[in-house]
Formats: sequence, structure tokens, C-alpha cells
Amino acid sequence: MLMRLTPTHVERLRAAQRGAGVQKYLIIPDKEGCPTMSSNPSTVHLLSLFSYMHLPPSLQIVSRKFHDLAHDLVSTYGEGPETSAMLRKLVEAKDCAVRQAVITDPGLTADRNVD
Repeated sequence: MLMRLTPTHVERLRAAQRGAGVQKYLIIPDKEGCPTMSSNPSTVHLLSLFSYMHLPPSLQIVSRKFHDLAHDLVSTYGEGPETSAMLRKLVEAKDCAVRQAVITDPGLTADRNVD
């Protein structure tokens, strides 16, 4: 369930999450751009799979498109079983796109430290 938040609520929630080191809630904009909060574990988990800052800059460009689309779709259509299915399939598509980018140009991973 998405719940609208005031700017004060957003700041308090972010501060609490920073203190706990755990993201139990997800803050996303609704259709009008107002911040809303999701506590649905599936939505929080699935949207976390669209993070892209750990990738080298060349692959961030590919992955960010899927990140933005996922957040836009959740903002537009809300949460539910079909949203979870949609996000799972979109994660799979994102992973395929990133792998294909590496296959097409193996040099894309050159600026990443691999342990």
C-alpha cells in the first residue's frame, strides 16, 4: 500500500533508515510527484535490484533506464501481485541488457575493479 508523505515525514523516515542501516520502507513519487511510502516487502526488495551505482559508468547508462522505468511503473500502477510479477520480469530484462552490453563491447567492464 502506498501512503502519501509530507516533507517532514520523508526526512524523519530517511533519518531513521540511516540510523538502522536497513531499508524497510521505500520512498517513491506518486503520479503527481508527491512522495509516497511503500512497506510492501516484495516491492522494496524488487526495486532494490534496480540499483546501478555499483556498476561502471558505461553500464550504469544501460541499467539506469530500467531503474527509472521500474520506479515510474510502481508510481503509476501501485503495488500488487501483478506489479511484483512485472518487476521480476523487468529485473530479468535489465540483467539481459547489461550482459548483452558487455558481450557487444567487453571493454565496458574495464573501469571496474573486480575482486
